[in-house]
Amino acid sequence: MQSDAQSAFNPFRARVGHWFDILAHAIAGTSETAFLRRDQTPRPGGSPGTAFVMAPNGKKILVVDDNPVIIKTLSFKLKAAGYKVLTALEGGEAVSSARKERPDLILLDINFPPDVSHGGGVPWDGFLIMGWVRRIDGAQNIPIIMITSGDPAKYKERALAEGAHSFFHKPIEMPELMSTIQQILGTEPPKSNAGFDI
Repeated sequence: MQSDAQSAFNPFRARVGHWFDILAHAIAGTSETAFLRRDQTPRPGGSPGTAFVMAPNGKKILVVDDNPVIIKTLSFKLKAAGYKVLTALEGGEAVSSARKERPDLILLDINFPPDVSHGGGVPWDGFLIMGWVRRIDGAQNIPIIMITSGDPAKYKERALAEGAHSFFHKPIEMPELMSTIQQILGTEPPKSNAGFDI
């Protein structure tokens, strides 16, 4: 028997379908993925013909950006595609996470404010972070995708010359980014057709 709260959400869930489950899953902060599968039995309380399916692919992606909105948006999209997401808002945290977690791929912003919290104004940027990651034993070959809202003419050639696998300019074309990530990591495309740019 459903509670009153569950019953109240059923009309909303029926209108938005699997997006309700994906959003609820993302808010819960779990690393598994929710996506629509019409060929399976619906779970209790779900829309007819839908099911909540977990499909983690085992790959870890570190997202490094000083903008929390960009981090949340990229994290949501990556989790929906089955990736485990690690995040860092500044350079010291990014290098530490790369050392401890050994991600399979890093999405790295280029421009960061001074790292006041870890030593009084260390002028981190994506190139410095990439250089530090390349010095870590066992992390030298982690693919890095550089992203920036800065002038592509100024940064793209340098990013690729210094070892970035790919370069994206903000606003990021999400289908293109996801396709690049899938090619680098050898993962299947997500079952969801969620497409939006950030």
